[in-house]
Amino acid sequence: MDDVVVSLNNISKCFKRYAHPVERLKETLLRGKVVAEEFWALRSLDMEIRKGETLGILGRNGSGKSTLLQIIAGTLTPTTGTVKVNGRVSALLELGSGFNPEFTGRQNVFFKGRILGLSQVELERKFADIVAFADIGDFIDQPVKTYSSGMFVRLAFAVAIHVEPEILIVDEALAVGDIFFQQKCFRCLEQMRANGVSIIFVSHDLQAVTKLCDRVAILDKGHLEDTGSPSDMVGKFVQMFYGFSESEAVEIVEESSLMSDEPVVHAAFAEHAETSVVTQANITTAQIIPQTFISDFSKCQRYGLMNGLIAGLSLTTSTGKLQLTYPSGTEVFLTIKVNQHSTQIYPLNMGFQIKNRMGQIFIGTNTCLLRKKLVPSQPEKPFICQFKLRLLIAPGQYTISPAIAEFKPNAQIIYDWIENAASFEVISEDWPQQVGLCCPDVDVVIG
Repeated sequence: MDDVVVSLNNISKCFKRYAHPVERLKETLLRGKVVAEEFWALRSLDMEIRKGETLGILGRNGSGKSTLLQIIAGTLTPTTGTVKVNGRVSALLELGSGFNPEFTGRQNVFFKGRILGLSQVELERKFADIVAFADIGDFIDQPVKTYSSGMFVRLAFAVAIHVEPEILIVDEALAVGDIFFQQKCFRCLEQMRANGVSIIFVSHDLQAVTKLCDRVAILDKGHLEDTGSPSDMVGKFVQMFYGFSESEAVEIVEESSLMSDEPVVHAAFAEHAETSVVTQANITTAQIIPQTFISDFSKCQRYGLMNGLIAGLSLTTSTGKLQLTYPSGTEVFLTIKVNQHSTQIYPLNMGFQIKNRMGQIFIGTNTCLLRKKLVPSQPEKPFICQFKLRLLIAPGQYTISPAIAEFKPNAQIIYDWIENAASFEVISEDWPQQVGLCCPDVDVVIG
């Protein structure tokens, strides 16, 4: 069919293992005298990928995932079968693939781009955008062998998406890098999906697979075990390889599939979030006065009618000290400092979103949703707005996006919004008591 961009027919791949390196030479010179051990990484695999489809591939280590991706990318030739690829392929395979470690980042951009079929003129036109997306500063002119794994994947991902591929292959690359870059990558993948790019996505992150993919395939010992919807295949994968029962697998799938990009505020959240508003003249009414505020937002994406209204952000415990890590379940105080401004915009709607590395909103609320009218006693002066909450979320990296808007449930007028203004990490200090994305207080009674 015309919309099929990748067609694999009866694909098998065999690798030979030799007890000693010299046996490889003996096999060439003495045919039939040396028998190598055969390892079949893929066996009789048939698969089609359609235009605009995002296919997820799940499988344990050694199941044949990377071999399959290399065959589609053209860096490996199958032992048997035929491969038909209709469109420009850009692949993010194992770290280091396609880059010369002795070349600088700049040289590798042009080197990799030419391999992928772009002309020198096209690469020169795109170079500034690639560098801006990678955001590795002066390291662009340093040999890539000096790069950290995070810097390397930044540049590799930037090149892969800017060559305007029709088929993009991503193999665990998004597991590397800081949370801000990971969120940017996931947003980019969503945009490429919307533009009709076919994506082949390999990951052990079941939530990412559920969120991104239209269809999922499971590989097991080189065989295509099954294909189907993300929820069905994630459930089957959990059952097959992690020893969960069917009911436990369904629970995990539901936790993954219920994640949404849209904030959902439950009525019960009000029990866990309290808001205090204080003015400069009456600062003692705040529950916790932060010792330090984050105030440099120059590298953040920021928008609104009153850019600069938010002066600072702080996340502390009861000590008032800014921290980068918190144990799961910690009670914290999220404080937003507001600059002096016109009183005509009162009452204000102040809020925040806490997102994970994929940009999914884990906690999100504001003073309007909490039914707290924010009108300080001395509105002409700077003040702070403070939220108290418990971090009942799974261990991982998170970002905070504070915002001020008009006082309406679905505010259309944004005064100041700072995307990913700060980051922090939730850790588990002892043996994990739960699985899933959130960690609510749970007790058990046996009677």
